[in-house]
Amino acid sequence: MEPKGIRRLWSFDTRGLDRDQIRTLYLIIIAVFGGTSWKNITTGVAMTGYLKALGMSDFLYGVVVALPSVTNAFQFLFSYMMEHRWNRERMFRTAGLIQRLSWILFGLVPFIIPMRDGPLRIWAAAFLALVSAAMQPATVMGSMSIFADVVPDRIRGQYFAVRSRLATVVALCVGLCVGTLMDSLPAFTNYLVIFTIAGVIGAMDITLFFFMKIPPQRKRVTGEGMGAMFRRVFRNRNYMRLCVFSALSYFATYLALPYFTVYMNSALRLTGLQMVFVHELLASAVSIVAVGRWGRAMDRFGHKPVVLLSTLLGAFVPLI
Repeated sequence: MEPKGIRRLWSFDTRGLDRDQIRTLYLIIIAVFGGTSWKNITTGVAMTGYLKALGMSDFLYGVVVALPSVTNAFQFLFSYMMEHRWNRERMFRTAGLIQRLSWILFGLVPFIIPMRDGPLRIWAAAFLALVSAAMQPATVMGSMSIFADVVPDRIRGQYFAVRSRLATVVALCVGLCVGTLMDSLPAFTNYLVIFTIAGVIGAMDITLFFFMKIPPQRKRVTGEGMGAMFRRVFRNRNYMRLCVFSALSYFATYLALPYFTVYMNSALRLTGLQMVFVHELLASAVSIVAVGRWGRAMDRFGHKPVVLLSTLLGAFVPLI
């Protein structure tokens, strides 16, 4: 029987699943609270305000913001090592904890390095951002592999719709808190508090995976080397077309995205709370309404029609 009312916001079809599977699926949903809070703080208006307050130039700011995208190019290496040598859970947990906790040090930079050493402050912050970005491929590949084995195929659309909906609600609340803290606390103290919260809550997200029952990792028994793996990938025409599409899409998106908050801050002179409202709250409100419908559409019609429709609609947004 399909849940109704408020329960529909967080429920999914559990038929045929045992108690451990259901518990693990709900823990993954709970973990999204910490993961979303960490991501929104470290990629949103707080990150922009902090780096600009340190005196970082627009060029170096763009480089720092682009670091996760650059390191993600090495996901293939982590994927290969995970399938052939490493334990995915240990890789995911270790990289995830390093990635999340490094942001506490990131917020401490102005309090550790004297004011007169401005360039050293900037490079220390850039280095810690690089440490976090270097852990990104391991956390992404580890989580994707775990989700693929834990979430049943038949409910993936509705399950990830539930998870995305709750993540959006969390993003909404976190955005309000971040905007308020940025405007109400003294300079740099506000960022220390914000990034410490991000590091602690983000680490709690990773810690939850210690309490999940995750199926054994399927290892490749073939002796396929890195070169053979690449040849097999490049021969897959559908996959290569997807790679070209993704590359063009990401290039178009990230060419402008890092500078939206810079523009709102420097040119429009918006306060932290106003930037959060424009940058996050409106998008969150729409997502809460729409994400469930997209999830049900995926389960009913398949992923390809939904991707085609959403991509065509999204392509016209920058024109506005």
